[in-house]
Amino acid sequence: MSDGFDELVEHKDGNGIIILWDLANGQEVARLYNDGYFIHCLDFSPDGKTLAACANDIGGTNDIALWDVAQHETVGHLETPNWSNGGVYALSFSPDGKLLAGAALVGPVVWDVEMQTPLGATQSIETNSEIDFSPEGRWLVFTNTQLYTFTMLTL
Repeated sequence: MSDGFDELVEHKDGNGIIILWDLANGQEVARLYNDGYFIHCLDFSPDGKTLAACANDIGGTNDIALWDVAQHETVGHLETPNWSNGGVYALSFSPDGKLLAGAALVGPVVWDVEMQTPLGATQSIETNSEIDFSPEGRWLVFTNTQLYTFTMLTL
């Protein structure tokens, strides 16, 4: 990963603290503070340089923070759709790290990470459990009570 550490992320419910651990020596590397938000999900970019953390505040407003893992600071925020109903419960970076997909309560959302803007979303299918890209980045798959796949279009 970014600092030469084999890092693991742990989050603590309710207080918004993300802890990075060095697995080689079992030592805590850093604490990332997410303004007291309840953290729902986390995902490292494929190169290990960015950590996406989705959290929401007491009012239910979602915030997806992008963290620079080496510098231990936020480098951006992704806006969640108004219709997401306060819930994005899984995140997944595309294999090239350019896109981030989120499983919202009422459908999947895809963001352009560099531009920090949503590229597309659908409200047709509830996706509140898992979401992932296929290894080549062509397919987006997510689950709930059934398994769904979507073809990723060239952007």
